[in-house]
Amino acid sequence: MIGRCDYQLVAPPIPDVPEWIISVCRRKWPHGVFLDADETELIPLNSPKLAWRSPSQEFFVFSDRGTAEAWDDLGPCAENWNRMLHFLWKAEEEEAPVTVVIDELTPEVQKLLDDLQATFREAAYFVPGPAEAA
Repeated sequence: MIGRCDYQLVAPPIPDVPEWIISVCRRKWPHGVFLDADETELIPLNSPKLAWRSPSQEFFVFSDRGTAEAWDDLGPCAENWNRMLHFLWKAEEEEAPVTVVIDELTPEVQKLLDDLQATFREAAYFVPGPAEAA
């Protein structure tokens, strides 16, 4: 039986949450690709084109282009198990929930989730508070 797991992370009120997520995914999958939920173009995670995109509130990150291209035909099967991450988030003024959909929680995926949450905490230190931004 194919299973899916949803994990909730919390992003502080920082700009460009997807960019922070992509930076962590790029370290895990240097040949990974990005796919906006509303588009069809696969964009390499290391492409400068990602910096010019408007922030997406739902997107996918695949381990590599081959996995992304085969996903429609194969879906979550043994060949691509845990090689696609589905991210959903909603920008809010306060802490924003980030949902990460995975196939199975393995030690490698747990490390990625931990890295994402640590990155969100670190990013919060770089963003000025309301009093500082005014």
